[in-house]
Amino acid sequence: MSRAEHEAEGVRTLTSMEETTPIKYDPMDPFTLLCERCGYVIEGLDQDGVCPECGKPIVESLPGARIGTAWQQKQSKRNLFRTWWMMFRYPKKSIELIRFDHQKCIEQLTQTLILILLVGSVGTATTHLVRPRTDTSILNYVIGFALIFGISTIIGLFISAYSLAFSGICVLVARSFPTRFRHRINADSLWNLTAHGSFVWLSTAAIVLGGQVVERAIWIIEDPQTDYEKRILIYKSTIILERSIEIGLAVGSFLLVYFVMRNYKRCAYANRVCPQEPSDG
Repeated sequence: MSRAEHEAEGVRTLTSMEETTPIKYDPMDPFTLLCERCGYVIEGLDQDGVCPECGKPIVESLPGARIGTAWQQKQSKRNLFRTWWMMFRYPKKSIELIRFDHQKCIEQLTQTLILILLVGSVGTATTHLVRPRTDTSILNYVIGFALIFGISTIIGLFISAYSLAFSGICVLVARSFPTRFRHRINADSLWNLTAHGSFVWLSTAAIVLGGQVVERAIWIIEDPQTDYEKRILIYKSTIILERSIEIGLAVGSFLLVYFVMRNYKRCAYANRVCPQEPSDG
């Protein structure tokens, strides 16, 4: 065999080896494509195929498949309500749409808490429009509504502050989970997950509002006549308010932790678009 033939044979051998040797992708790279169902490395596989591990279509795991929830696509109150409904009605499908690299997750969280605060305050003040006996003065209604609305708003601010702080704690704790894909979890991912789960605080508002309905019903049924009877009912009302707030916060906290824990793997397996390297020019 001549020297030229020997070199040509070597080139063919190297080419054959490159075609048959699989390319090794680093699973520790946060931008390596993973199957969003099971975490299998699908980088370099045919996009028209399926995951060899679980059978999920690869195209459904590509970053472009995450188009974002309604609020992420366009920030508006209407889309925020639509996102609440979708997260409640179709949680699995909605999680698959979330863009975990979205930069306005804190705004989404704060707007959610503010709207829940307003709903709770207006609802609580409205329940107090129902008064016992013949106290039907328009002025008394207006004053009573404004007073209860102000008190409810102050209480709601404390509840909202707790909700925001608890959400932050969930993010910090979730980032420390000892999982093999923890390197794919960053603050933006967890804040987006927590922001979309913040609709569970509606349960807190509903429980507090339910407590106020019970308190108002007791006042109407017992219809106090003397100062002593009124003091007893005020004491009962205070107890009902305290217990409803405690139960509401406990339920909301549990639901948020459950939401984050249940969807943590989906957050870890979610694929993000790799940022472009800045050009030298």
